[in-house]
Amino acid sequence: MSGHRVPGGLWVIPDHIEKKLFELLQIREEPGWTGAFSRRQFPGALANGTRVRIVGASDAKATVLGSVMRFPWESLGYFLELDQAPRHAEFVPAHCIEADAPGPPT
Repeated sequence: MSGHRVPGGLWVIPDHIEKKLFELLQIREEPGWTGAFSRRQFPGALANGTRVRIVGASDAKATVLGSVMRFPWESLGYFLELDQAPRHAEFVPAHCIEADAPGPPT
């Protein structure tokens, strides 16, 4: 496997492999957005468009844009649009989010 781990368990991926992964996972920038992301939906992941909450200090609310399995295929992650940063995509590991309970009907 190409790449190597650095302190904290993160992988450092050579540029030429990262480019290939972005192509394979269809991660790209879209007009009107900042941050590259994919609209692919990984099997078994929360559906694109699902409202979620980022668990932790911020408890930020967001919408799922897409989901992918993170390199080196260890865990699921989501591309999100945070409510406080419209049209900006962020990648968040699956263990850091949970589906937001639906609100009362309007």
